[in-house]
Amino acid sequence: RTNYLGEGLRKKRFEPALTKDPNCPLLYFMRAKAELGELEYEDALTDLRKCLQLNQGDQTVAGITLLYMADAQLACSESSKAVDSSTRAIEIFEKQFRKANWLPFCLQEAPNSVRRRGYELRAIGYSALQRYDEAIKDMQHIIDEHPKARLLERMAEMCNRAGRYQLALQYCSKAEESNPSLQIQKMKAYVGLQDHRRAIAELNGLLRYSPGDEMFLAERGSEYFKIGQYQQAVSDLSVVIASKETTDSSLCLKIRAQAYRKLGQDK
Repeated sequence: RTNYLGEGLRKKRFEPALTKDPNCPLLYFMRAKAELGELEYEDALTDLRKCLQLNQGDQTVAGITLLYMADAQLACSESSKAVDSSTRAIEIFEKQFRKANWLPFCLQEAPNSVRRRGYELRAIGYSALQRYDEAIKDMQHIIDEHPKARLLERMAEMCNRAGRYQLALQYCSKAEESNPSLQIQKMKAYVGLQDHRRAIAELNGLLRYSPGDEMFLAERGSEYFKIGQYQQAVSDLSVVIASKETTDSSLCLKIRAQAYRKLGQDK
C-alpha cells in the first residue's frame, strides 16, 4: 500500500479552503490524499470522484486522480473498479509521457515512475481477480525497464499464485541481492514444484533470519515429512504445536501423528 502519512496532510486542514472555494478540484484531490493517509478510503474515493467531476479537461490532474482512485479501490477490495481506473490512468500516462515537458501533478516523481505505478496497480487488481496472465503481462512490462527488488517480489508472488513456479524462480534470480521476501517466494515456488530439499534449504535460510518463526517451522516440518525425515518433522511440528500463539495447529497435529506412526510410535 502507498504510504501517504509522511506527507503531513490532515483532512481538517482543507475544510476552510473548501468552504471558500467549493468548486476547486485540486482541494478535493489534496483532501483525498489526507484521507488516504488516515485510511479513510471511502471518503477519499468520494473526494477523488468530485475532483474528476470538477476537473476542466486537465489530463495530468485526471491521470493522477485516477491513479489514487485505483489505490483506494484496491484497499476497499473493489478490484474490478481498480482495474478500470488504472487502465484509464495508463492511457493518459502513455499519451502524456511522449511530451518532454510533462511532469506529474503534485508528485515529486519522474513521469515514467508514475506510469509504472499505473501498470503495477492494474496488475494487483488483475491478480485479485485471478486474471493472472494479464497481471503477469503488466508486471513484465514495467520490470523489463525497471527491475526493482520490490517489483520482482510482487511478480514472483503473482507467478506463485498462478502456479507458474519456474517463472517465479526466474524473477527471484533477477534480484541483485536476496532478501527474506524474495526467499519466501523462492521457497513457495520450490514447494509448488515439489522440490522438497530445495524448499527446506530456503526455509533454513529464512529461519536464520527469523529463528522460531512458526510459519517457517510448520512448513519445514511438512517438507521434512515428505522426504521421509520423520524425526526432524516431529521436532519442528512439536515446537509449533506447543506454542500458545498458534491459532490452528490441527494440520501440524495430523502430520506429526503420521510421522510418529512412520517412526513406529503411536502417539
